[in-house]
Amino acid sequence: MRSAHWKVEKDTHRLRAFFAQLKSKPRHIDSTVVRDQLSSGAENLVQSGTYAVGRAGVYEIMNIYAVKMAGVFMISVSTISLRTRIVPRWMSLLGYALALLFLLSVGTIPWAPMVFPLWVFLISLCILVERFRGQPDQQQQASMNR
Repeated sequence: MRSAHWKVEKDTHRLRAFFAQLKSKPRHIDSTVVRDQLSSGAENLVQSGTYAVGRAGVYEIMNIYAVKMAGVFMISVSTISLRTRIVPRWMSLLGYALALLFLLSVGTIPWAPMVFPLWVFLISLCILVERFRGQPDQQQQASMNR
């Protein structure tokens, strides 16, 4: 019982040292704390604070940064498609509205990241339908020119 308590205190001390390094040197972190955590075994790593910090960092990168970049991409594609008219106007305006949703509601709406693949599917479907719809006209014109 006492050894388990000592181990928790040791891990807590390592975590405090890690955060102290983050506060004092935000651009240069000494890797000894992380190395010690990694060398102590996988089961200890999962229970440590280092794992929690790493997991929180990856969560923020995937659910905040990636969603914002998807919103910026949607604005770019909507602008290009509005100017070149490769998709209907309502599709471009839908892209602007969804991009605004992405940029303003990061993390508050749990289903929001699923909107991006659906929007990409709609854009792709629109382009494919227009491509195949316009193809018979092009074939007829080509046969008339012969």
